[in-house]
Amino acid sequence: MDFLFDRVIRLTSSQSVLTLLRRKITSPAFILSSSRPLPLKSKTTWEPHTHTRRRTQTRPQQAADQDQPRERERKRDKERRLRNRTVTKMAALKDFLKADDIQKALDAVKAEGSFDHKKFFALVGLKAMTPDNVKKVFQAIDADQSGFIEEEELKFVLKSFAEDGRDLTDAETKAFLNAADKDGDGKIGIDEFEVLVHEV
Repeated sequence: MDFLFDRVIRLTSSQSVLTLLRRKITSPAFILSSSRPLPLKSKTTWEPHTHTRRRTQTRPQQAADQDQPRERERKRDKERRLRNRTVTKMAALKDFLKADDIQKALDAVKAEGSFDHKKFFALVGLKAMTPDNVKKVFQAIDADQSGFIEEEELKFVLKSFAEDGRDLTDAETKAFLNAADKDGDGKIGIDEFEVLVHEV
């Protein structure tokens, strides 16, 4: 009898548990809670987002790397144009200077690093010219006709006197500019050039 009584108790308990479960599952509160979407991961921990942000940080550097060859090409193209303009101005100087004096002055500064503006001006005949004629020479050297000789033009100044004149080195160009640029604006004006030519 005890065995049968125990079995009845167990079956009754099981049925009670099943009844409670059915009530729980079919209740509106359970249905609403189970239909809620699972929470998404935070954007800060989402790996694709992190990767995109890291790639965005490197984009300015990539753009700078791509711009460097273009910038170098633009600089070379500008130098070519200035060099060609300077050569075309050469004929104008022959109205004021002698061919022998020009050749003598260019031979004296043929070696890189040997350019000295005072020595060159004296040999080429500029120092003996009147201020007005010196200013006319300045206008012939001013390749872009801006009224100033900028550092980029100064680099090709010897080509104004002869097509085979060499380019000045960066050090020679800067020394020439510093000697003439009295007002410190980074370029040589027509009056500054005349003063430099006749400077003792």
